Amino acid sequence: MLDDAERMRSLMLSPIQTIAQGEVLHLPHPSPRDIRDLAVAFGFIIDKHTLLDQHDTEASAAKGLLGALAAQLGLDKKETTP
Repeated sequence: MLDDAERMRSLMLSPIQTIAQGEVLHLPHPSPRDIRDLAVAFGFIIDKHTLLDQHDTEASAAKGLLGALAAQLGLDKKETTP
């Protein structure tokens, strides 16, 4: 997901080609509107990545707590029957 954000960021700073009145124009950067739209998309990707990372961290912490509880109760060992 961060690769997508990095690609969006590079688009904000890259020269572009556009067509105006049937003529191909080479511009040093996107229009202000396109830069704004890319910045919004960039921010959205970063926000979602941060939320997913936080969720994964919280899930790992919960698994750790449940694992510790299972160990204290002796439930972490698999019982095998002969």
